[in-house]
Amino acid sequence: MPRSFKLFKLLIFILYAPFSFSQVKGRVVDSVAILPIKGASITLVLADDSSHLVTGSADSLGYFELAVIRPARYILRVSSVGYNAKQFSVALADKHDLGAIRLSPRPQVLENITVTAGQRPVSLSQGNTIIQVAGNTQLKTALNLLDVLKNTPGIQVAADGSLQMGNRVRPVFFLNGKPLLLDGEALNNYLKTLTPDKVASMEVITNPGAQYDAEYKGVIDIRLKKNHTEGWSGNYSSLLQQNRYTNSNHTLNLFYTRDKFSATAVASYMAGSDIYRYRTYQHLASTDILQTKLDQKNLQRNPGIQLGISYQPNTMHQMGLQLRDYIINSQRERSGSLYAVKKAGDEIAFFTKSNNPTHYVQKNRSARLDYTFQKEKTRISFLGSVLEVTNTQQDAFINTDQLTQKESEHWNTDLLNKIRVYTAQADLSRKLKNWYLDAGVKFSRSVTNNDIRYDTLQIDPPVFVPDASRSNLFIYNEDINAAYISANGKIGSIQVTAGLRGEQTLSRAHSVTTASSIHKSYIQWLPSATVHYQIDQRQELSFSYARRITRPPFSQLNPFRFYLSALNYWIGNPYLDPSTTSQFKINYRFRSYLLELNAGKESDVISRYPMYDTVTNEMAFLGTNLPYRKFANISVVLPFTVNKLWQINLQLMGYYNKEQQPYLDKIYNPVVYNYVLKLNQVFTFNNHFSATVFTNYESRSGNSLYIFKPMYHIDIALQKGWFSNKLHTRVAFSDILNTYYQQLQFRYKEIINNQFSHWWGMQKLQATISYSFGKASQHKKTAVSEEENRATR
Repeated sequence: MPRSFKLFKLLIFILYAPFSFSQVKGRVVDSVAILPIKGASITLVLADDSSHLVTGSADSLGYFELAVIRPARYILRVSSVGYNAKQFSVALADKHDLGAIRLSPRPQVLENITVTAGQRPVSLSQGNTIIQVAGNTQLKTALNLLDVLKNTPGIQVAADGSLQMGNRVRPVFFLNGKPLLLDGEALNNYLKTLTPDKVASMEVITNPGAQYDAEYKGVIDIRLKKNHTEGWSGNYSSLLQQNRYTNSNHTLNLFYTRDKFSATAVASYMAGSDIYRYRTYQHLASTDILQTKLDQKNLQRNPGIQLGISYQPNTMHQMGLQLRDYIINSQRERSGSLYAVKKAGDEIAFFTKSNNPTHYVQKNRSARLDYTFQKEKTRISFLGSVLEVTNTQQDAFINTDQLTQKESEHWNTDLLNKIRVYTAQADLSRKLKNWYLDAGVKFSRSVTNNDIRYDTLQIDPPVFVPDASRSNLFIYNEDINAAYISANGKIGSIQVTAGLRGEQTLSRAHSVTTASSIHKSYIQWLPSATVHYQIDQRQELSFSYARRITRPPFSQLNPFRFYLSALNYWIGNPYLDPSTTSQFKINYRFRSYLLELNAGKESDVISRYPMYDTVTNEMAFLGTNLPYRKFANISVVLPFTVNKLWQINLQLMGYYNKEQQPYLDKIYNPVVYNYVLKLNQVFTFNNHFSATVFTNYESRSGNSLYIFKPMYHIDIALQKGWFSNKLHTRVAFSDILNTYYQQLQFRYKEIINNQFSHWWGMQKLQATISYSFGKASQHKKTAVSEEENRATR
């Protein structure tokens, strides 16, 4: 056909297409489980002229609609990652419904997920970043999921294991669309049990919509690889870490699937010691110079077990039960010194040695029951959970005057903290023509009881007596009633999501010791919206807005002292108010390059500030609400390939922060700029062996009162697959130059002239081994689409 004639046909198509479109629709489902396949690719071409090409994709329930220029015979091709593509000839009328198009799974892909051109290592979905983990060459050498997060765009993992998103948000973790019900040290230990080959993907949600709890300002949803075979299978992984001390983590996963029933069991055990060091240098009010040194060894024995069952009698009903029990058993040895000299440096003012042995135990137990009903375009879900956390801690603080060799202070603490959280929620999802309507309600109750007792050693006679000034019995109850509604649909090539969430909070704080109570009641309305535009196959753009709240955590409400050293402690404030954050976000993808912009304002910021006592030389960190904080950040991801052996992933994140800090009758609001640079270099020698060099640099940063000095670290790692990748070994040397520690300095020396540092002993040699086994053979069913979790998020 002459080229000029093809151009003429194309011109006619452009002129008349808006007026001559016909519609063809259908639904893509799994041929085994008869469940929808989200995102399936649809291609339609004229049988006699391949220049006329129409493309589209299936929505979260598998439905698709395409517009064609005229009734004719077409070639239809339907494909999706993990399935055999289907292609056939079809004669289309003006309005044609193809019905259900069934794709058969590819077992070889399901057993060993690989990242292909249709499954980008990093992609966007309605403004959220999707990280493919299993099979991602950039992440093959990662020891565990905590290691994966270090290389995740927009995520910073601190040396102590804490995580932050771009606007200083601590993310909440979900597992397969449902809350993980873990936090702090228990969460970090769980993330260490997940090796990359166990995780299919992660979704990083920096602007959660109406279906998420108002306090979730950032969400990371972990999607585990599905078990697609019948029978039993499992894997075992072990992590060994060595620096000055040895630490190990062992995990056994077992899976069983038969017909309509499946069960999982996970057993883990973490044992060993880690290290921490704290240093301060401070000019006291007396002009003396005080140096504080603190060294800590923490010996842990942490067993955990998780059991889960799922039953699906037919395509309409599914129910599941999960039980988890995790214990942290910690013996901490903390010793240090307080050494003060006169300003001239030739006379000792005081010299105190301190010893602080601690025994800490946390019992973390949870149960979750869920049920889902789905029929055609309607989905109803119920989810109920119970979480119980019990913390006990016994401390001894012994301070000895080295000049007189006499004990100057000795006190003991006994802490009992119990937290119970009950939740129940119901969600409805309904497809109405080209739109989805989601609605739901949730009720939760938190009951917290904290009893801390201080006993001080009296000198004459030498006997322990209760210290009423520091002891406290504090009870905090909180009820949250929430409801939301959300709509999601397409207008041409634009995907639109809009929602509104309302939450009522009732809180009661009661100090039995001081016989004081504080009651609060407030309602928050939280709108959210996302607009996502698929420009073409190479480009997509999204814009989102969300308003969220942050309620004060219990640790910042509880008015008792928590000592860092003999002269440093923090104390809670039961009068803290919740903060509110309004944030805008723009995402843009060109091929595998990503750009993300965030900007917003937080009001009533929950924060801490230092207060120095010039008489006792004690430094207390107290809780308060700052008037506001303005923030903005930019994240750029630039992956490129040098050659077939060498890949580079460059991430650059820039931050802007300005917070208003009233402090000692003045207002401080300096503007703080800083940036983070991540460089991950991957060397792939064959399908089974690879190496990485990871560099992380954080520039000088801070807040309104403190300056954080720059810090960086370099990690190297090797990975090898054995026996058709059933066995994986990984070896890593973290922080090879021993440079990763945090240094802080107070901005205004005329008020407090001090600086301090934290060091966590990140320089270590780490090794993991992971082995998959079992007798499962027959393919059963493929993964359920993300619609499974729409109503339970």
